[in-house]
Amino acid sequence: MEVFYSLAGLDTKSLRELYLEARGLGYHFVEYDKPGEIDNFYQIPDFPLQIILDNIWVTDYNIFCVVLDIKDPDYGITVGFYLRSFPYTTAYVRMDNSLLERFVKKYRLEIKTDTGYMGELFPESFN
Repeated sequence: MEVFYSLAGLDTKSLRELYLEARGLGYHFVEYDKPGEIDNFYQIPDFPLQIILDNIWVTDYNIFCVVLDIKDPDYGITVGFYLRSFPYTTAYVRMDNSLLERFVKKYRLEIKTDTGYMGELFPESFN
């Protein structure tokens, strides 16, 4: 079961802080989703940190998702930041589920109640 938390209450500075904190605690990578191809994403190695930080912004495309019934809880939390100047490119961090309370409290995250399926999180133009 996936549970999504809203990042809507965070400004750009807080989103960048969240990314840096998460990056220091988990596995980070940048991924490009090739338009028009289903299930074709490509990791971009060695994507510069400063470029990531400069391109994190307030948008509905950012996600904070927890998979509660995952077999490997070391990677149960996924945080994703859609990079403004790089269409279809997202900076992700995957972390241990045990860190959930820390992030929920620090960033005052609340469960998104308006969706149960990731596709509903994004505007039609993104799908």
